Parts: sequence; structure tokens; C-alpha cells
Amino acid sequence: MPSSNALARQMVRTVPSGTLSTVVEVGPGTGAITGDILSRMGDPSRYVGIEPNPEFHKTLRRKYPRGTFLLDTVQSACQAHGWRARAQHVVCSLPWSLFTRGLQREVLESIVATLSRGGTFSTYLYLHRRLRASGRDFRDLMHEYFPDAEESPVVWRNMPPALVYDATWSAPAR
Repeated sequence: MPSSNALARQMVRTVPSGTLSTVVEVGPGTGAITGDILSRMGDPSRYVGIEPNPEFHKTLRRKYPRGTFLLDTVQSACQAHGWRARAQHVVCSLPWSLFTRGLQREVLESIVATLSRGGTFSTYLYLHRRLRASGRDFRDLMHEYFPDAEESPVVWRNMPPALVYDATWSAPAR
């Protein structure tokens, strides 16, 4: 199911209105959060969506012609486009609890490499997946990469209910 408006609002609250920052959306799917991101941006040409599903990619390009969408994974897109430390905001809707711990780490490393110092990262985890081993693995990795990550109250107006993680990249300059 697409993310609800309530979840979308919670996910984009770290992206300032009128921002001229670079925003990377990882796994935009059908674009349920994309519209909220683009409406907050002062310059939509600084938006990049990375979607590995060809059907979703085609839908996104039709639905949001002003956005840039890559048919790729975050790992290969970040390497191919040299985005090291360039994004001020990364918003991610990947299904973390369906990934192995190794894949979770690989994707988080790519996201961290993309973020500029002080850049923000927002993602979510469905509430019912939180207690599964893969959900616990993800929470542990989030706090490993982002020690100050904050977990939102439950977004009950989403199906299924979700928790949003907001974090700021504060590692030493690269």
C-alpha cells in the first residue's frame, strides 16, 4: 500500500520549505512521499529519486515530470554519479525489515556516503516489523551509523502503522 499523507508529512519534516538543497529519495515507489518533497523544494531540479522497480520508475516519471528519477539501486547510483557527501537530505522508503542485516548495512553505507556533513536522513519501519529479528537489526544499525537517531511516535494514520527515524550525519569531515 502507498504511504499515507500522515506518514509523508512525518517523513519530510526535516526538509526545509523552499530548500535549495539537494534531496535524494531512495525507493520512492509510487510517489506517495515524492509529491510532499517536491512541494517543499525551491528548486525541484535538485531532487533525485532512485527507484529500482521499472514499473514504479515509469509511473514516477509520468506523475512528476519535473523530478529526476534513476532506475537503479542506491548503492550503484551513488557510485556511478559521484554523489559522495553531496546530499543535504535523504528520504528513504525501502523495506528494511525484508533485507538481510548485510544488505541493510550495505544500503546504509551508501546513504551515509551520499550525505554531506550535517545532512539529514529520514526513513521508516512498520510497527509490526519492529520486533522481528530484521527490524531489530535495522534499529541497531541505525544507531550504529546515526547514534543520535530519533524515533517518532507511532504514525497510526498509516496502513500499517509506522515509526519514522530521523537522523543527522555528524561524522568527521571526509
